[in-house]
Amino acid sequence: RLRGRDRGGHHLVRGGVLCEEQGLPAGYVRAFAKARRFLCAVRIIRRFLSKSPVAYRGLFCHNGLNQGENGTEREEEHTVQKLKDRIRREGKVLPGNIIKVDGFLNHRVDTRLMADMAEEFARLFDVSEITMVLTAEASGIALATICAARYGVPMVFAKKAKSDNIEGGLYQSEIYSYTYKRKVTQILSREWLTAKDRVLIVDDFMANGEAVRGLCDIVSQAGAELVGVGIAVEKGFQGGGDRLRAAGVPYHALAVIDRADEDGIVFRDEA
Repeated sequence: RLRGRDRGGHHLVRGGVLCEEQGLPAGYVRAFAKARRFLCAVRIIRRFLSKSPVAYRGLFCHNGLNQGENGTEREEEHTVQKLKDRIRREGKVLPGNIIKVDGFLNHRVDTRLMADMAEEFARLFDVSEITMVLTAEASGIALATICAARYGVPMVFAKKAKSDNIEGGLYQSEIYSYTYKRKVTQILSREWLTAKDRVLIVDDFMANGEAVRGLCDIVSQAGAELVGVGIAVEKGFQGGGDRLRAAGVPYHALAVIDRADEDGIVFRDEA
């Protein structure tokens, strides 16, 4: 601790003004000031990178570092493994091949886990040029919102019923909801999606793929560009994800479940 600080002169000490008066070597004071500026700069950079996965990836690429050898692959495995562990620990298999994970994904929301998933999607897709994150009402909204916040773009969701606050023209896509066992029309205002947009679709679950098929249809109607489809959990045994892969859609699911029954949950890479 520098002498003279209690007299309110610490800013002068940092500048070297009081070093002679206090008996401190000028070199010591200059070194202290440089160290302080360096630590301030480190704090600013860390704060910036923690809010921008795109900038984080760009920093590594700019410096010619192999992300796989410097922890990115380990971070990917960590995020996916955390998601799988939560599914195993808290997931319940209900009749009708329903996998209940509402304790952390689509009712009560673990925002830290979702932030990690947003980072993982940023690794899987080029989010540097997207202009919109699109999802379907209602359970995908939480994950899509966190992703959009991380990428610095708006989020918009397709509604299942027209409300009085939607004006003007609409994009519409009819899908079959296996959850509600009936046909549903997804709608989105033409005001919020245009041909200039580059869209990342994000949703919490993929089963038969009807909801995502409808969203892809809406993107096509708008003349926008589909950058990719990111899904947190795919029920691989229901085929929706495989159909998108076969169609050549840029598609990634973080956890793919191949079997879910009374004997437990088995993931595709473990089958």
